[in-house]
Amino acid sequence: MQRRTFIAGALVATLGIDQTPGHGRLGSSDIERIQGTISRLDAHFNGLGGGALIDVAVEYLMRLRHALDHCVYGERVERALNRAMAEVAACAGWSAHDCGQHKRAAQLRNEALQAALLARDPVSVTRAWSDLAAQAEHAGRPAEAARINRAALSERHVRNHPLLSSLLHSRLADCLAQTGDPKSMGRHLAAAERTYDRVEVTGTPSWLRFLTHAELAGLAAIAHQSAGQYVHAEGHATRTLGLLDERFTRNRAYYTVLLAELQVVQGEYERASATASSIRMDVVSSTRIAARLERVTQVIRSQGGRT
Repeated sequence: MQRRTFIAGALVATLGIDQTPGHGRLGSSDIERIQGTISRLDAHFNGLGGGALIDVAVEYLMRLRHALDHCVYGERVERALNRAMAEVAACAGWSAHDCGQHKRAAQLRNEALQAALLARDPVSVTRAWSDLAAQAEHAGRPAEAARINRAALSERHVRNHPLLSSLLHSRLADCLAQTGDPKSMGRHLAAAERTYDRVEVTGTPSWLRFLTHAELAGLAAIAHQSAGQYVHAEGHATRTLGLLDERFTRNRAYYTVLLAELQVVQGEYERASATASSIRMDVVSSTRIAARLERVTQVIRSQGGRT
């Protein structure tokens, strides 16, 4: 907790969150600064994990809400502020999810949807719905999550955003795997790959920059794990770790734990032990990942493996 508080305090200063306008007229330059802060916030999540960011993101959300309530601005800036609140609430929601605070995550994701609707921003709305689908899936309602993701994919604007479409196909694939439909899972994983081939690197929103070829393979690994196809899942997880950029420290820890889990379920305890031992949790703040690592480590020890 002390480490988390220290990191949060340092991030507030580094990101300039304490300099968020609280009064006066807001213009385009203020919105540009806010967007820059959000981009850095998203980057820190990929690097550190949600434990370091949850308090920072929630504080920033409160400051943006204060600006919305007390500053003066035109309609365009108002919509941009609501869009910014949707983005920060979404980041805070994933941070809470990473900390195992699922009730708080659900609240923040509903706030993100409300702000996105007020911003009248279709991409932000779709992002919020997709995050709520992830919430439903985690709560053991994969069929509900699949319906939400299908509805999101059917929106016309998604066709013009191949990166978003690829993410939705990948998440839907995992939902379908959990509902016992591996054939449809495979179709949507293939669709995610095809759609990703149309992605243009320039102009990618900061919250989607994590979706690289490495992450796409990782999402495929998760879906195959849900389908009980552990050999395929292990292959995708190994590919992910081979491709993953150094800046995605949190995601590397996540997929390394996943690889260890897959090796354990196949009875490869010595390999799983070596995999688990390679994880550096001292540089990642994620209760969710730490708990999974602890569980897989206990299984390895119970089977006589070394960690």
